[in-house]
Amino acid sequence: MDSRTFAVYALAAAFTLQSAPGRAGCEVSSGPKTAALVELYTSEGCSSCPPADRQLSHLREILDPVADVVPLALHVSYWDYIGWKDPFAQSASGDRHKRLAHANGLRTVYTPQFFVGGSDLRSSGRALRDEVSRINGTAATASIQLRAGASHSGSLTVNAEATARGGAGPAALYLAITESGLVS
Repeated sequence: MDSRTFAVYALAAAFTLQSAPGRAGCEVSSGPKTAALVELYTSEGCSSCPPADRQLSHLREILDPVADVVPLALHVSYWDYIGWKDPFAQSASGDRHKRLAHANGLRTVYTPQFFVGGSDLRSSGRALRDEVSRINGTAATASIQLRAGASHSGSLTVNAEATARGGAGPAALYLAITESGLVS
């Protein structure tokens, strides 16, 4: 990846919208250090994926208690043709997986595959812990403020503002809404 390019991930992972309009909402700001984005590319049609899925779901137990991490399981759809359609798969996840593999000089994608901070990680839990710690030791290159709430009609409204710090170079802000504990 171009060293001048960075991506900032802001997630509103868990907030409860109250039913009364005008009262619901959540406001969060990023911190001074870089959070480690841990992406697992997986598929329900992949027989090797359940151990990696379990590793991701127990990530907090592997990492230092103060680790700042955003874990995401991204289900790919490119295995659906072999007969087991993954209900959580999105073609955008497969597209991102292929872009990350290409940026890391890899010729192929596979599942399960971990990327930490955009870099391919093929090693043990210890390597994952060390890489998250290294990323967390880096000062944040942007400041992010995220506000979410319910509109009067009941739809979700999200406002995100990101400001790159001096000398950070070009930036992209990606917002993702995530869910936990999904089972099929």
